[in-house]
Amino acid sequence: MKKSNIYLLSILCSVTLFIILGALVSVARGKKSSYDNSSNSSVPAYSHIVLKNTNYDVEVKTGDKYEMKIRFNREEEKFEIPFNVRQDTLFLSKLPSDLVDKIKAIELNIPIDNLDIKAQKSRIDLNSYLGKSLKIELDQAESNIYKSSENGFSFINIQCINKSKFYSRSKCDRLQLDVRDSDFENWGAVGNITGSVKDKSSVMINEPGETKLEKDKESKVQYFYN
Repeated sequence: MKKSNIYLLSILCSVTLFIILGALVSVARGKKSSYDNSSNSSVPAYSHIVLKNTNYDVEVKTGDKYEMKIRFNREEEKFEIPFNVRQDTLFLSKLPSDLVDKIKAIELNIPIDNLDIKAQKSRIDLNSYLGKSLKIELDQAESNIYKSSENGFSFINIQCINKSKFYSRSKCDRLQLDVRDSDFENWGAVGNITGSVKDKSSVMINEPGETKLEKDKESKVQYFYN
């Protein structure tokens, strides 16, 4: 075989190999990783959640049974989270910083329609919680509702104090507010609103129905209509 043909064949082989490798890399990048570094454990039944100084994210979802799922960072060794359940209440508190750095979030799966939450210096999110009613008390805390049932909630009773923050995309038939020195946003339609807004608070509500909301001069309430 002539040297020119050998040289040409080498170039063609190299180009072909480059194309194949490029395709493999592209497929690998586009494919989602199935790696899941998490642990699941059963939890006694409860309908109240109390968080105090929790320095990690807590998520609540509707599930078939009471279960706690701990999502760890990749390659981290699994460990258990201390918690207590007594008098129908789940208690979670602060963890050492070296353990917190290993955790992405704690997921609470619950099979109930009515839930009470108290959070102090903590954050709790409801993502795919499909219950009917909520009672939430936030003190220097944060809560977000990213996804609920298609019909939303029948009733939400919420207290936000001491620079707490609440954000929701959910619809709600009845909303009871006690907002003091805090921020509240609800971007789902609300049928009936009652309560008070005080102490330099900010409230934003989308598509409100009947409203009986008291407000002091230092606070701001905004209604939005699509």
